[in-house]
Amino acid sequence: MNSSRGQAGKRIKILFVIDKLVPAGTQKNLLEIISRLDRSRFDPHLAVFRLGPEALWFTAKAGITPVYLPVHRAYDWTGFKAFCGLCSLMRREKFDWIQLHFLQAEMLAIPAAKIFARSARLVTTRRDEGFWRSARQLKMNRFFARQTDLVLSNSKAVQKTVLEKEGISENKTAVIYNGVDISVFKPNAAARDEVRREFWVEDHEVLVVTVSNMRYEIKGYRYLIEAAAKVCRENPRVKFLFAGDGDLRSSLEAQALQLGVRDRIHFAGVRQDVPALLNAADIVCQPSLSEGFSNTLLEAMACRKAVIVTAVGGNTEVVDEGVTGVLVPASDASALALEIALLASSDKVRARLAEAAGSKMVREFSMEAMVMNYEQLYSRLDVSCPA
Repeated sequence: MNSSRGQAGKRIKILFVIDKLVPAGTQKNLLEIISRLDRSRFDPHLAVFRLGPEALWFTAKAGITPVYLPVHRAYDWTGFKAFCGLCSLMRREKFDWIQLHFLQAEMLAIPAAKIFARSARLVTTRRDEGFWRSARQLKMNRFFARQTDLVLSNSKAVQKTVLEKEGISENKTAVIYNGVDISVFKPNAAARDEVRREFWVEDHEVLVVTVSNMRYEIKGYRYLIEAAAKVCRENPRVKFLFAGDGDLRSSLEAQALQLGVRDRIHFAGVRQDVPALLNAADIVCQPSLSEGFSNTLLEAMACRKAVIVTAVGGNTEVVDEGVTGVLVPASDASALALEIALLASSDKVRARLAEAAGSKMVREFSMEAMVMNYEQLYSRLDVSCPA
């Protein structure tokens, strides 16, 4: 028997279900997959429960019109209506694959699939090490994961968490790494100059950039601010730019003020020009305490920037210590400060790390490689022993 689907001209029909479309890593990654699937072989559909401020832009880029099933809570009347909508969609469309993102999608789509899409392959995804999950949420993830054919992770570190915390057998798991669009994230001298002018950063100054939301302590911003205070006391040439926003922003700004470095840190808020921001950097630093697989890390390396990241999660699968970047212990402001100071003092070392980082991205983590791996997965008949 041939081990692929979609023979004799039949396109492989895939339903992606996600809780919300917001400017975050999982959503952007999903829409890159949808937009790049070979439409002659694959027929992607998207169901979403909440639409964020950039939803229309996202879906236009992906070339898809989502089925919108508004949900307030999965277990209230809106959740029941969305469940009914999924049942109707699955009965009508006869999907080959159903891929789920986040707990609400599992809670509503898995029961619907068990009734109206029994022949479909069910895949759920894990894209972080589960730092946010309560005991109750973990228990629910464990239950629903066991109802699927495959649990798909974006790094070996996340896969390890699935095996240890969710009790899933290894032959029901697989890893597909994120990819980066190297046609977008690449060196750009004009963008570098424009952003540095905007934030009054001189050519001789060293700019450290970090990009992340400010909703969770897990992102480690406070340790970077502590490190910034140590670095700035010794080196007046170093400045910092924080791109992102969230509930923690005011407390982070207060911390910077208390430590005397508020005038050396630019809080840029949410930005749509991330490639330009990364190009403006001399060093990109991501101080997360937990990390599934950082898109920002990949993007910074593709822009050929020296990176400093914590030795957590998928970071250690991307960065070769001292070759393509620098790894530091999590929650260690002193170690972070030391490495920032060392890189800030040497243009030569930064350039060496940056060149090696860029070469690795092109070689191993391109968007094309990621999409090819997804297409190979969706073309399989048997997912019990994924490649």
